Amino acid sequence: MTRGVNHLVAFTAVATSTMLWMGSLAASAGEYGPDTCRQGWVWREAVPGDHVCVTPQTRQQSWDDNAQAAARREPGGGPFGPDTCRQGWVWREAVPGDHVCVTPQTRWQALDDNGRAAARVAPNIPPPCQSSGALPSDTHTSKQAVRCSANGYWRVTITAFVHDYWIFGSDAGSSIKVEHFEDDRWVERPARVITAHNDYSPRRAGEAGNTDCPTFGSMTGRCWTPPPPRDCRVENASSIDCRDYANGTPISGVNLNARSVRSSGMVTFGNGELASLPTVIDSF
Repeated sequence: MTRGVNHLVAFTAVATSTMLWMGSLAASAGEYGPDTCRQGWVWREAVPGDHVCVTPQTRQQSWDDNAQAAARREPGGGPFGPDTCRQGWVWREAVPGDHVCVTPQTRWQALDDNGRAAARVAPNIPPPCQSSGALPSDTHTSKQAVRCSANGYWRVTITAFVHDYWIFGSDAGSSIKVEHFEDDRWVERPARVITAHNDYSPRRAGEAGNTDCPTFGSMTGRCWTPPPPRDCRVENASSIDCRDYANGTPISGVNLNARSVRSSGMVTFGNGELASLPTVIDSF
């Protein structure tokens, strides 16, 4: 139940197919605005625009009470006007002016839900598969590239990185981490399937192109040997580190490096939703 996710959640406590669809609306992603509920809560909708987050059972009770409203009013009105309730019933007052007649317990529940409303609103979670900004050039440290969110407060982060070694070579690739929002914090949790794909090119630092080779004596024709593109795949894991190692023969004083050209990935979240991560281009 995160911002920007387009999937719907149906609650078993809601009886009809129409109610299922309606009940899912409030429990879905933050595309429904700042009143989006945390997972497991739905909009009460005691009246139009009532976005207090309640249990599915309480929502159903609100609908049932609305349907019985006319039968619970005094015929012809009473001392409190045309909305005067029959004996034993009281105004619900879920919102100002809400004169639906309910039991005193239901009225108390509405007041209690109002007092807890702020704590039941979903946190501000990034939308699905959006770039967090271009990777800076001339750096070899890990940089966050893309974040995805999914219904149920699942989040995946993909990073692309390059590590240089002066003599032995370089490794480069992508990393994917999966987290779940629990108790107001992100916790690493396994996804069903995580994959990452990397495509590389060899390169000499400071020189254009990626096919240059040394031309100094016995070094002639000897440059980095890039690994072929490959896929990493891990099931039921919270993270994956997919890197390949490129070997080379450096010239004295010249640092030869293998650079990650592009990284991409996919993840099936713990709740079954699939997200394809956009390609991340690393150009150094």
